[in-house]
Amino acid sequence: MFNQIKRRILDQYRGAIYYTAGLLFYLWLIISLFPSVKSINFNAFINQMPDYFKGFYTSGGLKDISSIEGFLSGEILSFFLIFIVAFFIAGAASSTIAGAIEKRTMDFQLSQPLSRTKLFLSDFFTTLVFTAAISAVTLLAIKPICSAYGISISGVGLTKLWLMAYIMLLSIYGLALLFSSLFRSKTSVVSMTLGLTFAFYMLTTLASAIDKLKDFKPFSLYHYYKPYELMTGSPIEFKDVAILLSVFLLGSLAGLLIFNKKDI
Repeated sequence: MFNQIKRRILDQYRGAIYYTAGLLFYLWLIISLFPSVKSINFNAFINQMPDYFKGFYTSGGLKDISSIEGFLSGEILSFFLIFIVAFFIAGAASSTIAGAIEKRTMDFQLSQPLSRTKLFLSDFFTTLVFTAAISAVTLLAIKPICSAYGISISGVGLTKLWLMAYIMLLSIYGLALLFSSLFRSKTSVVSMTLGLTFAFYMLTTLASAIDKLKDFKPFSLYHYYKPYELMTGSPIEFKDVAILLSVFLLGSLAGLLIFNKKDI
């Protein structure tokens, strides 16, 4: 099992570095622009819009562009960060089962003195660690970057944000593992994972803008991920954590059970 974990680390660490570096660069770019745009009276602009347009903007995280929390939430934290790391997660999950079947390497892996469960768990724990590292380095770097530009932001709020962003990413990983156990193609797994992630975001956006859809909000994972509120002092809600972790655990367990019974 340890040899398998070592192999997965070697497979994933370069990708993790590239994803983190790209996110940090974009984060630095966004924060460096904030002093130039914070004087814009964004709230007055929003208030002049019809109600349904207000829903589109505020559900996307643009709560208050004059604050660093609102600016970052709208520009990167509400959707872009999650979606980009979801690429990494989907790629890792697809390699666990579907990718190995597609490359015809699964038979070789299963011929080793390693059970399917241990093979699954070695990839599982490796991806958990790399996902935690990518999200932690990216989000906790906000504090020193903001300080470099004389911008004040709560370190406690960023820590809460990282925890919920990680849990949100875990829920997506659970779904990706389920897809990896169901399909035999990496492309199918990645497409389904990213497509569903985008669909969740669009559901939250549309449900915030259209009253007839508001009852569908709880069906979106993004409904339980609230970066602006977390950074501005709101506590982490137990219900949000419980629902996201339930999706993660159920998806992962279902993926493992299907893999153990799958005819390779």
